[in-house]
Amino acid sequence: MPAATTARIAPIPLVMVDDDPQAAAAAFGDAFARTGFAIVANHGIDAAVIARAEAAARALFALPEAEKAARETLALPIYPELTTDQIAYIASSISEFYARRP
Repeated sequence: MPAATTARIAPIPLVMVDDDPQAAAAAFGDAFARTGFAIVANHGIDAAVIARAEAAARALFALPEAEKAARETLALPIYPELTTDQIAYIASSISEFYARRP
């Protein structure tokens, strides 16, 4: 049996969003550079909205890996009769469509 190891986990920084957007932006940058995470306070977002977002995230992460992967993949039906140029045109059109969206 391998020896147990312990990892040092850095505390997640708390970022206060208040009257100084520059300071909040700097704190976010620092938090993400150091840990990749931040806890945000004083943001003014309604607790019900946060609860719905958390529920949606939990539901997404509870999905089987195959279903999560399928949600991240854009798949076109396979038409053997399409030429390489036609496939490139379709892919380009889709890219242009999404590039124009806000």
